[in-house]
Amino acid sequence: ANRTLGEMVECLRKAAGFLETFWGYARLYATFLRNRCPCSSNINPSHDTPYAMVHGVKPDLRDVRVFGSKCFAMVPKERRGGKLADKAVPALFVGISEKFRSYMVIPDGARVPIYSRSVVFDEDLEGSCDSGVRISNTDNRPVPDEGRLIAAMGDDGQNWGGAQPKRV
Repeated sequence: ANRTLGEMVECLRKAAGFLETFWGYARLYATFLRNRCPCSSNINPSHDTPYAMVHGVKPDLRDVRVFGSKCFAMVPKERRGGKLADKAVPALFVGISEKFRSYMVIPDGARVPIYSRSVVFDEDLEGSCDSGVRISNTDNRPVPDEGRLIAAMGDDGQNWGGAQPKRV
């Protein structure tokens, strides 16, 4: 299982053109995907998914997206600068947060992901993952731009789009 996830992580990360520092996001998304794939074992003769075995229902796969794809996350009205300010910021998709029931995206120029339910995706596989990252001149690997949106996000920029933890 560890080798399977490790190989999925490397495939996701390399297909997206991300540096090794993004392995954590790729690992979380690989785990999310693997738990929703059918598996066979002695304890699972019906070939259910691990998610279905735990929760008793088939997983909803409508939110599955291409890892590293370009997207645009909506900026809430209270965070916009004014009438003419951008209503969305370009970002890269890095996973799904089950805790906040939202997408996890990294805006251009930011170092940390934000959680947003209002995201528009551009999953064109031809060059979809290199928008929003700059190529370093020394080794041609993508390097995240720094600083531009960190100040705009504010201290609690981890939770854009109204996503709240599920109350039980």
